[in-house]
Amino acid sequence: MKGCVKMFEVGERVVYGHHGVCEIVKIDTLDMPNVPKDRQYYYLSPTTDGTSIMYAPVDNPKLSIRRVMTKDDVMSLIKAMPQIDMLNVTNDKQRENEYKECIRSLDGKEWVRLLKTVRERGRGRMEKGKKMTALDERYMKMAEMQLYSEISAVLEIPRNQVENFIEEHMVVA
Repeated sequence: MKGCVKMFEVGERVVYGHHGVCEIVKIDTLDMPNVPKDRQYYYLSPTTDGTSIMYAPVDNPKLSIRRVMTKDDVMSLIKAMPQIDMLNVTNDKQRENEYKECIRSLDGKEWVRLLKTVRERGRGRMEKGKKMTALDERYMKMAEMQLYSEISAVLEIPRNQVENFIEEHMVVA
């Protein structure tokens, strides 16, 4: 294995791209055709599924992966939610790019910004008798999945109780 530095260890939970929270179940080479035999991969099992395995090259500098937040990080984020600003997107053509960047950032604060933005836009549209746009709805679901699954995993509470937990623990200014 040529100069490869592993950032994570077997048993660690990580957030992996748009797949959410995963556990690293193995770090090894892959025995597959056309795959270099000396390249190490993280074997990742999504915590929401538990049966599937994804492979991510350990040495990929563009790998979209980070450790899950700590309990203190989660509680700090929840308490700060009322003070987190919405996205400032005035150009509808830029909206999807901004939303994508929030999701790709793997940053809980950015997911909150996205959620606040699409929910506020949805309220505004409802007041005008319109439905939420498909774009807003799609990205709201992505951000909720990312944020809520991580909070659920870290705090060890069922995913369907995360929203109530947040509401109970937010510090409203």
